[in-house]
Amino acid sequence: MYKLLKISILLLLPTFAFGQKTAKEWLKDAENYFENQRYERSLSAFLEYRKLEAANSEVFAKLGASCYEIGAIDDAKRYLNYALEQKKVDDKTYLYMAKTLHANHEFKEAILQYKKYLTLIKSSAPDRKMVKDDIKRCAVGLNFPDNNIKVFVQNMGDKVNSNYDDFGPVISPSSDDKIYFSSSRTGTVGGLRSEDGLRDEKLGAYCSDMFSTKVSNGDWGEPKALSYLINSPRHDVILDFSSDGKQMYYYRGYNLFSGDIFVDTFKVFDERTLKTTPFKSPMNSEYGDGTPFFVNDTMMLFSSRAKGGRGGTDLYYALYKNGAWKMPQSFGNQVNSAYDEVCPFLATDGRTLYFSSNNPKGIGSFDIYKSVFDEEKLAWSAPENLGFPINSAGEDAYFRLSSDGTKGYFSSKRKEGMGERDLYIAYFKSALAEQDNVSVPDLFFKVKKKDLDKSENEDDKPENKIVNYKFSALTYDKDADLVSAKNKISLDNMVSILTKNPAVKVVLVSHSEETSTLDLDAFLSVKRAEKVSEYLVKNGCKASQISVMGCGSSFTLAQNSIDGNPNKIGQKFNRRVDLFFQNYQKLPVKLEFDEQLIPDYMQSGEYFRFKNIYKGLSYRVQIASMKQLYQGEVLKKYPDVTIEKALGNDNYDFSIGIFASFESANNLQKDLVKQGITGAIVVPYVSGFNVADNVKNLVAQYPDLQNYIAKKK
Repeated sequence: MYKLLKISILLLLPTFAFGQKTAKEWLKDAENYFENQRYERSLSAFLEYRKLEAANSEVFAKLGASCYEIGAIDDAKRYLNYALEQKKVDDKTYLYMAKTLHANHEFKEAILQYKKYLTLIKSSAPDRKMVKDDIKRCAVGLNFPDNNIKVFVQNMGDKVNSNYDDFGPVISPSSDDKIYFSSSRTGTVGGLRSEDGLRDEKLGAYCSDMFSTKVSNGDWGEPKALSYLINSPRHDVILDFSSDGKQMYYYRGYNLFSGDIFVDTFKVFDERTLKTTPFKSPMNSEYGDGTPFFVNDTMMLFSSRAKGGRGGTDLYYALYKNGAWKMPQSFGNQVNSAYDEVCPFLATDGRTLYFSSNNPKGIGSFDIYKSVFDEEKLAWSAPENLGFPINSAGEDAYFRLSSDGTKGYFSSKRKEGMGERDLYIAYFKSALAEQDNVSVPDLFFKVKKKDLDKSENEDDKPENKIVNYKFSALTYDKDADLVSAKNKISLDNMVSILTKNPAVKVVLVSHSEETSTLDLDAFLSVKRAEKVSEYLVKNGCKASQISVMGCGSSFTLAQNSIDGNPNKIGQKFNRRVDLFFQNYQKLPVKLEFDEQLIPDYMQSGEYFRFKNIYKGLSYRVQIASMKQLYQGEVLKKYPDVTIEKALGNDNYDFSIGIFASFESANNLQKDLVKQGITGAIVVPYVSGFNVADNVKNLVAQYPDLQNYIAKKK
């Protein structure tokens, strides 16, 4: 329907654009447009010519080719058939018929036409390899995976898409219901321009501008162009946002292949200048580098034609350290091929990579693939084609998942589209786990092989050996996940340390997202920490070495909601158990801890406040010690609720507040006593361990303990 409407519109254009012309003039214009790849205009001119003169095979062939190039596949097939019936045709007609059948998913018929074309051209013809690859793609199409049961794909509609080129969707960092994209449509700032950037109303193409659209009343709204102070007379293409959403990266150039990358910081109108800020990065767009994706502010993925690759564009990642981007690292031969790999996207789990490739294992000019990092082999899996209906015989690229894993946005040039490329949404019938799973460590390149159980050679001296242990927070979706295979890496490291070194102690500090009141969340958290401690004791650790603490949602790492909407990814970050050790500093061991890195805009700040106080001297106000959940309202009224328990002790210690000074804690204790909570006491901690029985030995290191001692007297 979209294509029929488009053809009808084209039939009306010449009356306004050109006025009355002779058949010869129409044909000359049509040939000129066709030669310069202005296929919409060539189609319109050829159709006007047909009104005045009967078409021969050459005209039908070029009518068909023009229809193919603008995506009007059914019309292309009809005109090309007319041309082939007249026998006297250019060799390219067979190629266009093959491409048309290919786009229409008529793979067997397309193979025959491709082979016919190969018999007509020279063995040295430059497009011979391309045609052979297309034959392979058609062969793949005969047995192509169909995922219709799992996913439904829909065009974003005529409000968003145009009859021109709409591509490169980028999800807003603040909402999945807002999309940015680029489009070479009528009304763009640059208008019709030549490849040199000069105005050319006759043979020029529309420059691309950047647009946004958002959901309103259940539907995608009319796209809005970004400010004319950022959209320019050149091609402007949105690339991505920084993780905190405060910077936008975009491309600008005379064409879509060689220009520069800039940064916009969303300054208010009065602060804007006409000067743009270049983005200093490992990418060089002049050499074809592009399609970046920012995992966070310290890691980016992109495609590049850098020397040393496998061929075409390969995928790389680069890290930002000490104020500069480091040397890019290749994703390796399992991901990269001798063809082009572009548009990388890394899912929230830090292990699932999506990208597009034009290798002949797909069916289209570009298909979308998925590869998963194997933590045992420390290697990427063989790329898996996403199959129908996400991929088509056209170009499918720029795939990105929504934060909740229920949708995928991408652009595609396929038969049912409205223009050159259109924006599409893939709706997954079950949310994809890779968007609801924060791995530990959080990114694939941090994963290292664990080799703690190697037997020692007889000549080795254990006392001279330093054993390295790497720990990550224990993450969970359900309580059963606490002793999952992934978490057992850290758990078994703990067992190794505690069983070999009886003086070492550990506190298991459990956190969660906000599910109930502070006291109940904290109590459920301490129960989860106890579940972890059971594993340690069962595997040989002494109960006296282990303490557990539940914080619930008191010290969230990420915001549980953003702008009033649930932040499912943030909630995932908050479901974890942290590990704190004591008395290991003088042992021949080195402990490394992987910090969970999350986007700045998602951070709550509470966990960092907790950790900064917790790692040194701190005080809490204990209000009760009992076997059951404390029933008073005080835990619901005050922040920073914690519940502790030392293994072997039946009682839970209920506390509120975490303070860096005794004075602050003492003021809260006085206030609680006035309210009738006479059992409230101040308890000192060092690095999370209760030091009430050892304060005199620590005064020299922590002078504030003098105030605690004076109060006790």
